[in-house]
Amino acid sequence: MNKLDWSKEQRQAPIGLIIFSIETIRKLIKILWPVLIPIIAEQGNSKQISVLKEQTYFYGTIAVVVFVMINSLLSYWFFRFQIINGELLINKGYLKKIRLSIPLDRIQTVNIKQNIFHKILNLVSVDIDTAGGKDVEVKLIAIKKTVAEALKDEIQKNAKSITNTPEKIITDEIKENTTEEILALSLSDIVKVGLSENHLRSLAAILGIGYWIYSQFQDYSGNQADEFVTNSTQIISSNHISFYFWIFIFLLMFMISVLFSFILSFIRFYELKLSKLSNSFKLSFGLINTKEISIPMSKIQVISWHQNPFRQLLRFETLKIKQAVSGERIKKKQAIEIPACRLSHQKSIKNAIFGDTEPSFSPVYKTHWMYFLRNFIFFTIIFILPTIFFWWQDQEYQISIIIYEVFWAVFFFISYKRRGFRISESQLEITKGHISKSIYQMQNFKIQAINYNQNIFIKKRHLANITIFTASGDNLRIPYIPEKLAKELYNFLLYKIESSEKPWM
Repeated sequence: MNKLDWSKEQRQAPIGLIIFSIETIRKLIKILWPVLIPIIAEQGNSKQISVLKEQTYFYGTIAVVVFVMINSLLSYWFFRFQIINGELLINKGYLKKIRLSIPLDRIQTVNIKQNIFHKILNLVSVDIDTAGGKDVEVKLIAIKKTVAEALKDEIQKNAKSITNTPEKIITDEIKENTTEEILALSLSDIVKVGLSENHLRSLAAILGIGYWIYSQFQDYSGNQADEFVTNSTQIISSNHISFYFWIFIFLLMFMISVLFSFILSFIRFYELKLSKLSNSFKLSFGLINTKEISIPMSKIQVISWHQNPFRQLLRFETLKIKQAVSGERIKKKQAIEIPACRLSHQKSIKNAIFGDTEPSFSPVYKTHWMYFLRNFIFFTIIFILPTIFFWWQDQEYQISIIIYEVFWAVFFFISYKRRGFRISESQLEITKGHISKSIYQMQNFKIQAINYNQNIFIKKRHLANITIFTASGDNLRIPYIPEKLAKELYNFLLYKIESSEKPWM
């Protein structure tokens, strides 16, 4: 394609009017769903609808179609963008005119996405995020992929020209053309991911969908649904089939949960690839909704590794790379997530972010055993003691209480054993977890804030808590460590934060 002149105003793809219409319909449904549900239910239940209502629905539908067409056309026509003097200029709106001016050096990421409608029309959407924005600052919902990639390159090139010398720009452009693929998930990897997912979560989703279907069936069938459930319960309660039936149900639900987890994993992580550019990571993935996410290495604040028992057997972990974000972006937990990351991949990613030199970490400092005792006693007081006085005479209840207490004792003990941290001159590593083990690693100078606190119970035992605050959405707690060690850690990290002159935000 010919090189675009970004100094001239650009519009989105004309065929994108279909995407604008779909977006308008989505917004209307979001606003009007409390009104639409009763209307749909009434039409489904009523055998005969009055002529007046039929005419109202008919003309109402025509009005909505006309509104969608006009709104989509005007939204498309009045949305224009261009790049002038190192700024991305956006003009949009026809009733309420909006003009945005975004300095290119404030743009953090340019992410390219493609849902099923975009794929049919051979278009993409582009999310442009800026530092300090509460949400996506700019969203181009329907442009050609070649235009999106050209816009992304232009933003990156102009941002470099603002902050760097001409010699460095040339060097970076040469490096930018070299892409190193760190990992790519194969079909066998996705199968392993599906098998090692949280099947209880999948089961809960299936039960929720099943309950919704039953509710819909109950609305349309009346007493037939209740009669069906009653008859089924009576059959299940028969002694000669009850035991085998429940074994069959358990195995069936487990198989459905595993299949459901695999399907979700396949749709979500299809053709997942992580690549390293000169100064950023690029992640592309997705079958139905294809996404291409870029995170500049300078903006990365925390990387974390998560390992459940199933993935430990398969010898891979889940990796998350998080950058500094704010507002709604924290709530959405935007991050690069790779569900099947092996040791070789970890090493490549760590070297790219932290450098090739392995830091000289201190020994691992563990949480005091009082942390386990506090959690276990607190749980017992809150959940066990209020009922024990009423039901202690019941022998079955006594056995249940003992089993329950043993289970939670083991749970809190594992949590206590996994708590710890180690530190070097440049990095901090925090370990925690219950069933799954999680390791968080970050550079000391990128910590946003640090908090030192003691309550009356741990102060007399000369213990303290440290809380690490980050702009990536992870606030990490180091509980119940010796008071002297906590003060040394607090002062050391505070010094690293205040004395560093390295730009990264």
